[in-house]
Amino acid sequence: MRRKRRHMSFQLPNSKNIPRVELRSKECIDTVLKPLTDNIKIKINGSLTCKDLFHTTVCMAVDKGSVHSISKHYQKVVCETSIRHNFQKLDLDNLIRINEKILLQEALKILE
Repeated sequence: MRRKRRHMSFQLPNSKNIPRVELRSKECIDTVLKPLTDNIKIKINGSLTCKDLFHTTVCMAVDKGSVHSISKHYQKVVCETSIRHNFQKLDLDNLIRINEKILLQEALKILE
């Protein structure tokens, strides 16, 4: 039995005739994953990559789930211990500094 994909849908403010904007899981994941992997580097030992770590975390956020529940829907899911261990390596001050780059990466590409 295959689970139906959820997507977020919202109505734009003060819009009666404008169609709804729908964000599907894959679109959310793809949009968020690139700026994270481009701007945040975590030194990881073994075969695990930053992309794997961020992909698992973003999938959990999109699906509003846990590591245990998303492993049924996605491949190559990072275990809970690895997520905690590697995220503890992040420096909060550095994340605050690069926050603007992460949030504006796609917008800046459009302006170039």
